Parts: sequence; C-alpha cells; structure tokens
Amino acid sequence: MKDRASILPAGHTANAAYWFDDASGHFITSSYYMKQLPEWTNKFNSDNHVAQLIEKGWNTLYPLNTYNNSAADDQSYEGKFTGETNTSFPHAINEIYKKNKGSFRSTPFGNTLTLDFAKAAVDAYQLGRGTATDFLTINCASTDYVGHMFGTNSIEIEDTYLRLDRDLSSFFQMLDDKVGKGQYLIFLTADHGAQRMPSGLCSSMNCPQISGMPNR
Repeated sequence: MKDRASILPAGHTANAAYWFDDASGHFITSSYYMKQLPEWTNKFNSDNHVAQLIEKGWNTLYPLNTYNNSAADDQSYEGKFTGETNTSFPHAINEIYKKNKGSFRSTPFGNTLTLDFAKAAVDAYQLGRGTATDFLTINCASTDYVGHMFGTNSIEIEDTYLRLDRDLSSFFQMLDDKVGKGQYLIFLTADHGAQRMPSGLCSSMNCPQISGMPNR
C-alpha cells in the first residue's frame, strides 16, 4: 500500500516495485523501473478489486461476541471514518470510500488486496520456478493504518489480524501449490510495535491494579 514500503525493500536492482495509488485505486510503479505497466498489472487493475472487497461494507469476520481480545466497541479514543458518528461495527466503507479514497487503507481489505496482487506477481514473473533465487517483498500495511486509527485494543484491529491470518494462509497455500511445499523460505518482520491504549482498557478487560494505580 505504501510507496516507501515498496521502493526501499526492492532497492535499485529489482525488476519492479509496485504500490497502491488512492486516486485511481490501482497499483502503480515508477519510470525508474519501467516506462509502462506490464499487461498483467493492467489486467489486475481493470478487475476493480477494491469495489469487490468493500461491496458489503466492513463487518466482523466472526460473530462479535467471539472477539475476546478487544475492548468494548465504540471507545472514545478511536478514530472515525468520514461521515461516521460513532466507531461501532458495521462500517459502511462502501459509502465512506466514495467520499474519502484514503479510507480503504484503514480496513483489513488493504492487506487482502496486497496479497492478491502478490499472488498475481508470483504467476506473472514465474517466481520460484527457475534456477535462480527469486526475492519477493510484501508489506501488509493495513494493520498499521487500522492500529493508528482505532488503537491496539479495538475490535477493528482484532478483526484485521483475524482476516490477515486467513489471507496469509491462502497465500502460503498458493506457494505450496505453485512453488512447492518446502521449496521457499519466508522471513516475517515488523518495523514497530504499539502500546495498549491506557484509556478505558482496565474497565473493559478487567485487568488488575498495577503499582497501586486505580483501574481506569
């Protein structure tokens, strides 16, 4: 999703670096790598994946009462999408996106889109099917965007990670099928962590008093 998270890992000698453009809803690149997008990228962009992903809005993947690693929904510290009056599920992201193209980043669907594009890249470049070692870097940035907007204790971030887990499973299964199980190596890393939100945490999650401080 981020230009910097694409260009910096790819470096000077990569075949390509791609990132998401909010205005067009497409993946783009730089003339440093190529003068025009390859046909497979144009095909991916023309399929309008964003509209398909947000068509039904954003509701929780599983029943809301099963989200046990979160604080209660609609906390005062959570951000709001354009036009929303509260932060509770469901989020009408299909309507919000019409007013704010950048809102797509702050949904779990940004990760889904990124990994779907990565699948297309594996096919287009025939990665892992030659004699040389291929290197593919992928940045799943929506965990960051959702975390900054809603906080680390939100139901939104728990839902984002649950969906990312499912998306990664699908991506690894694709690698098993097309590259071969045990024939690829995965490095998983992150650029930072995040602290729990101090506001409303203990009252919502019944955590004990710490150092004589009252629950808040």
